[in-house]
Amino acid sequence: MDYEAIAKVLEEVTPANKHLGVSYQHVGPGQVICSLADDERLRNHVGSQHAAAIFAVGEAAAGGAFVASFGPRMAEINFVAREATISYTKIARGPLEATARLELSADAVLAEVEAQGKTRTAVAVAIADGDGEQVAEMRVTYSVRRGDPRTAPERDQAQVS
Repeated sequence: MDYEAIAKVLEEVTPANKHLGVSYQHVGPGQVICSLADDERLRNHVGSQHAAAIFAVGEAAAGGAFVASFGPRMAEINFVAREATISYTKIARGPLEATARLELSADAVLAEVEAQGKTRTAVAVAIADGDGEQVAEMRVTYSVRRGDPRTAPERDQAQVS
């Protein structure tokens, strides 16, 4: 699989990430590392990285890890983030790096989708500052279903269990 090509697509496909300056440093099977530069426009009232910026780099990494895990099978499935939780563990100053990993194997997720037509799966994200100190941890849960990814998930998708 061409992970460099996936990284380039990920950087272009989400305008919000591009606007914020999120970049994909590493894209591999089931793991993505994103970075966010220290930009005064993304700081809060105390001069540290704003919580929304921390969340954004984590969510970008999570989505990237999902896409990198399923690669060529992405044409067979549709996914949407259904829930995200984040714990801010330390004040975040300077550039950020978010490392995301799919919690289950892509094969296990695809087997469930084949058997049930849909499932949920999660991506764990660790977010660190420029010194490598963890500043937040995050978990994003995705609903996954069979179908063309260019179509919107069905309204009853919120009922996925």
